[in-house]
Amino acid sequence: LLGGKLSAEVDAKDFGSLTMREQIAQVISCDILIGVHGAAMTHVIFMRKGRGVIEVSTEPARLRRSVQAGNIFYGLAGWVGVQHRSLSGRTSGGFMSFDIERVVAFAEELFKLQDKR
Repeated sequence: LLGGKLSAEVDAKDFGSLTMREQIAQVISCDILIGVHGAAMTHVIFMRKGRGVIEVSTEPARLRRSVQAGNIFYGLAGWVGVQHRSLSGRTSGGFMSFDIERVVAFAEELFKLQDKR
């Protein structure tokens, strides 16, 4: 779905089915990592400087300068020089739904920032 809205290669991966080495290799090779707030987002520390991450959360961090658990991936991204964007999602029946148009807009913005570096 996302690949059809964005002129980019989209590769969906279930990190739970990959070894740690495979997970890190995937993250190192990506330009933008899109994921749901959770432990796997810690992989942002392996991303190349200047890349981007889009975090989907039921409660995205609003107070960027505050010290709260919701800001952890924003902080990690900044620490390694990765641009961070977040958006709200809703869970229902074990699935997360979110505004795909907003993800596309964030991805386009992050690609433009990468082109300027």
